[in-house]
Amino acid sequence: MTRGLVQTSRYSPGNMNPAALAQLFVGRDKTLRDVLHRIEASANGEEKHFILLVGQRGVGKTHFVWLVHDRLTQDVKYSRALIRLKIAFLNEEEWGVASFLDLIVRILRALESRYSNSHLSGQIEGVYKTYARDPEAAMRDACDALVEFVGENVLLLVCENLDELFNGLGEEGQKRWRAFIQDYPFWTILATTPALFSAVQLQDSPFYGFFTIRELKRIDFDTAVELLRKKAILDGKADLASFLETPVGRARARAIHHLAGGHHRVYIVMSDFLTRESLDDLFRPFMDMVDDLTPYYQDRIRQLAPQQRKIVEFLCRQEQPVTVKTIAERCLMSHQTAAKQLGELAAIGFVEKTPAGRQAYCELSEPLLRVCIEVKDNNTEYFRLFVDFLRRWFSARAIRLRY
Repeated sequence: MTRGLVQTSRYSPGNMNPAALAQLFVGRDKTLRDVLHRIEASANGEEKHFILLVGQRGVGKTHFVWLVHDRLTQDVKYSRALIRLKIAFLNEEEWGVASFLDLIVRILRALESRYSNSHLSGQIEGVYKTYARDPEAAMRDACDALVEFVGENVLLLVCENLDELFNGLGEEGQKRWRAFIQDYPFWTILATTPALFSAVQLQDSPFYGFFTIRELKRIDFDTAVELLRKKAILDGKADLASFLETPVGRARARAIHHLAGGHHRVYIVMSDFLTRESLDDLFRPFMDMVDDLTPYYQDRIRQLAPQQRKIVEFLCRQEQPVTVKTIAERCLMSHQTAAKQLGELAAIGFVEKTPAGRQAYCELSEPLLRVCIEVKDNNTEYFRLFVDFLRRWFSARAIRLRY
């Protein structure tokens, strides 16, 4: 496993130097200790823990799981647990999992790559050859290979986007996996998902009540300033790090926080464009950041259902929160359909709903999403005024001097 290719990464923290990864970790120490304790207990005891980290895209889930990995493998405190662990760290996007057999083979390949086990490599090749004549025999061979490799140890499976993994498995694959875990209780799992999904929520699902849920929330303002300051130090921008500790610097950072909405990734992206001088004039780095984030937001919108895309597009063009009734009318859909789609959008972090009497007012949860849509429409006429307004709005000292 190759690590340390880069000091920082916007979208692939797994490529980062472990020391840099640790330096940029902020605000979640308690959750980190809890997760490490559960994995350690799973390795050294009979009870096994299954942890599901829930958080919107860009909130720092990948960063978190790689830091857990690094602590387990590098901190002597966990050396006793590490001796008993066999770690299978799946790719962030396992697009090729469409059955239970696919999942087991991916786990075997992750173990073979990590531990360079030639015998396991031969067994994997055997599974491929057997499948052509007898799929069920290939399934048995794959499961037997995993049981043999783990032996008396504990398998730590780290997998991201568990919702997509479960979609690929389907109901039959989920049942098989759950039965296999029950028959061979050597598993402990650390998984992530952008939002809770039916396969872990519905009472008749195989994995209902299976996971310990830990939510990764958006970071608050003080934590965001700490992250920006640590990133500046890591990038060798000592003057920027010092400026962020001043009242004026914190006012500039508060403007960024208003735009970023507490999303870990946005601060990392914008920090690459910041200097002591540019933080004092936010417009240029703001536009650079918007250009960089636009493909990210476009990809997120593409993953939505058509009716949800229509609602998001409509909300992008609204200057204030609007009611469900208004959304239904303007999007040419029934009130029931709009309410259902808005509920799903709220669950995955696109929309915030604010109750007011019998009404519920809806708006986008990320201001930058609206901005990126406007950029694609070449609607940047008011951006400089907007950013200058934010910068001055959050600077108490500037307000006092002006008035």
